[in-house]
Amino acid sequence: MLLNYGSLTLVILITMYIVWHTYRMKGRLHHTAGSVICIIWSILTSVAFGIAVTQIFIYQLWPSLSATVAFAIIAGFGMGRPLGVRAGLHGIIGGITGGILGTIFGLKFFATDKIVFMTMIVFIVATYAIMKFMEKNISATNKITAKKKSAAKKPSYAITMIFAIIALGLAGFVVIQKDNIGIGQIGQPNTQNAVMDEENDLQTATVRLTKIGFVPKNTDFVIKSMAKLIIEVEPEMGAGHQLISETLGINAPLVTGQNVFLFNNPHEGTFSYHVDTGEAGSITVK
Repeated sequence: MLLNYGSLTLVILITMYIVWHTYRMKGRLHHTAGSVICIIWSILTSVAFGIAVTQIFIYQLWPSLSATVAFAIIAGFGMGRPLGVRAGLHGIIGGITGGILGTIFGLKFFATDKIVFMTMIVFIVATYAIMKFMEKNISATNKITAKKKSAAKKPSYAITMIFAIIALGLAGFVVIQKDNIGIGQIGQPNTQNAVMDEENDLQTATVRLTKIGFVPKNTDFVIKSMAKLIIEVEPEMGAGHQLISETLGINAPLVTGQNVFLFNNPHEGTFSYHVDTGEAGSITVK
């Protein structure tokens, strides 16, 4: 969790630096190149922010999405405003699009420090690459003649409308498919082997009950040895759950934290269990 908060702080600090750097380059950066950089940067920062926030809120869609969209609006406009109102709008729309994508990615990835860490590595490397690209595209001339100003065409908002339609379509997709997003499916461990204590002839395994169900789904034990299964209920799941297994003969309440179940010389086979809210898991003895 500390890594998540640290990563989120890093994204905010880097975004603040990007906004400051964009203002510093105002008038020196070619408008077209600057607009493209603004859109890419706003998408990138919002994706990174969305992934980190979703991990912090533990797969809660609407709090994660609300925080990410608010960040995207502020950051996107701050990046684009030095290049004009239209660029500011592009930054907002790009940021919202990136924020929605980041939230979806964050929901689909299994909650682990590796995901956040890799996101930050990609974010930092991409930020450095974009800044290098920005430096190469700084206009050699800082002054714009009055003749060029008078000859400038009135900006078109056609592209802005296209970007807005794409962002609205993506938002509509999330609203419609919110119950079908596979939460925590990518990177989730499906099985584990119990740890054997040879001295005490005891094999132990811990399974966590989280928002995405039992992690991992299956635990392998060996035959002819006592088995100890620890069901660890995460705080966000709350209390009052009941663990049920007809094959194992279990019908017991679960408390927040660790719940210990012992099996003396279990028989070979696969035995399923579930909680009253529908999450299911199994143990395999072989």
